[in-house]
Amino acid sequence: YVKETNLSASPLTVTSGTGTITFGAGVGTNSPLLSLNATGNVIELPQSPTLNTTNGTNVNGQVEVSNGSGGYVATQLLTIAATSQTGTYGSTPPTNLPITYTIQNSTATPTPPTNVSAATETWSVTPTSTSSIGIYEETVSGATWTGTGASAANPYTFIYVNGGLTINPATLYYTATPASSAYGANIASLTGSIAVTGLKNGDTLSGVATGTALFTTTATSASNVGPYSIVGSGVSLTDANYVLAQAPGNSTAYTITPADLYYAASTAASTYGSAIAPVSGTVMGLTNGDTLSSVATGTALFTTTATSTSNAGSYAITGDGLTLTSSNYQLAQSPGNSTAYTITPADLYYTANTASSTYGASIAPLSGSLTGFIGSDTLATTTTGTASFSTTATSASNVGAYGVTGSGLTLIDSNYTLVQASGNSSAYTITPATLYYTANTASSAYGANIAPLTGGITGFIGSDTLATTTTGTASFATTATSASNVGTYGVTGSGLTLNDSNYTLAQGSANGSAYVITPATLTVTGTTIANKLFNGTVSATISGGTLVGVVPNDVVTLSQAAYFASFVPGAQVPVIVNDTLGGANAGNYVLSEPTGLFATILAPMAAPTAVEQTGVPTQTNTSVAIGAINPLSLTSAGLSAVTLGVTQGGVNAIGASEGTTSTVISPYVVQSGDPLLKNGGAS
Repeated sequence: YVKETNLSASPLTVTSGTGTITFGAGVGTNSPLLSLNATGNVIELPQSPTLNTTNGTNVNGQVEVSNGSGGYVATQLLTIAATSQTGTYGSTPPTNLPITYTIQNSTATPTPPTNVSAATETWSVTPTSTSSIGIYEETVSGATWTGTGASAANPYTFIYVNGGLTINPATLYYTATPASSAYGANIASLTGSIAVTGLKNGDTLSGVATGTALFTTTATSASNVGPYSIVGSGVSLTDANYVLAQAPGNSTAYTITPADLYYAASTAASTYGSAIAPVSGTVMGLTNGDTLSSVATGTALFTTTATSTSNAGSYAITGDGLTLTSSNYQLAQSPGNSTAYTITPADLYYTANTASSTYGASIAPLSGSLTGFIGSDTLATTTTGTASFSTTATSASNVGAYGVTGSGLTLIDSNYTLVQASGNSSAYTITPATLYYTANTASSAYGANIAPLTGGITGFIGSDTLATTTTGTASFATTATSASNVGTYGVTGSGLTLNDSNYTLAQGSANGSAYVITPATLTVTGTTIANKLFNGTVSATISGGTLVGVVPNDVVTLSQAAYFASFVPGAQVPVIVNDTLGGANAGNYVLSEPTGLFATILAPMAAPTAVEQTGVPTQTNTSVAIGAINPLSLTSAGLSAVTLGVTQGGVNAIGASEGTTSTVISPYVVQSGDPLLKNGGAS
């Protein structure tokens, strides 16, 4: 802006939506002022564009210029953005991405504002269910202002933000076939396959992979009873649209079952009517170097149902007296025990099968059998009725061992008696229920203080409460710190002591990932965009950016990139920034890109028709083409000021009519050997 002492005030014109300011009066001979004189007017530019003055002074903000009657002309940014999404190879992609419309300083909506037509979306490459993995960009454009009459003026500056669909690989699973072996036995053969249900679009396994699937397990013949994983390997993918993974069931696909620990009676005999001979036996089936004292308590005892009055015949010798302390075994009678003693009569035993349930749960079904028959006698020939089994334990019973009692039979053979098997007295077990430290999820940004941690105790049965089952105060802690990298961390509960043996304390299953460190947000300050000559591209030169918000000692670098929203020449052309982060600690941050940047694309200009200097013969230079790509260069000994006649589209670029001449003071500067340039406009 130039203040003239020999001219009246220049009217100021603001073009809504672009921020371009022009002056209606010709430029005189005075030097430019050091600042913009806008007394009585309000100067604000949208989202920090730059208003260039002749001496380089910048004014930032949104321009509102008085129209003399109390009204103002203003513009707002309307951001029209496609929302990026993800999908999986072989799945049906969306027809288009969702679009949102956001007026400056307002909330995004899925519908355009009044008098704005909906934008159109165009895929760079249209994704389908057969599309390979990758990112498919969708361009947003085409919104228009449809207002008429009093609403004919467009109050918005449209900013388009493109989106993309990321197609991720489908998963092929190594699926192990379940297998098992007894404790101490050799590991069974392992098999499995690659699940073909994961193949998409008619793909075949041979078409996407090579190799042969092999399966191994961590279980050995010395492994304890329990589930073990089976892991598949051996296949290499040849198609990037897939990834290999273990099927969820593989983690427990192999089972080590208890080995049988046999009561093996030594054979014995007595003559009918004589005293019963001593009976004895051994315990067989120990493996992996185990000893009887290391897996069981008690003493193995052997008895027979034969008496001195028994009829001749074969009778059972039954082993008893042991209580297992190792889950790697189960007790059983050796098959030969049933006929180890030859005499009659024998005892018939109600023998309950062991069963258990958790405190507070329903009682498990009970079952058992009648044992001790001699010779060809059967249940049908010695008894009437139906054997049934019951227990004194209920869902409200405390943790411990309970008896299982058999009943329901009536003997019809005096050679037998009905008794409860010795193991029945502790055949039913109530095991403790689990109370869980259940942490509430929490999070904090990288570099920030750890958020307060809370949680509760879950798993109470019936009317039991925290106060009736525990002492102390539950507290929660995490391994995460303000210096922890982005990721998930465990939250661990502690502080309670059980005073009720019906429960055990454990961590909730979700506690292992209950705390999340999220990326910190970095901003960029000081970004500048250089004006450029029109070259038919949207390339832009960006510099000056500085990261704000990096945690001290972190290694984070900024790679700057930008491009013009349009290659069309003009002032205040919007610039889109596409900076990226690098460095060892970049993964702990996300970048908030600078917005509201503008620069000028200088338009080409026609060749001058003549050049002359006062006191110097006229010099013509019609053969020199000037413009954005080839600016005019004038050379003449002693040439310091020129008078130009310049045409551009029929209108002289410095204000005169076509074919006339004007003294060049500003905005043109011509010196000997220098290119002809226009400050802030075409060249």
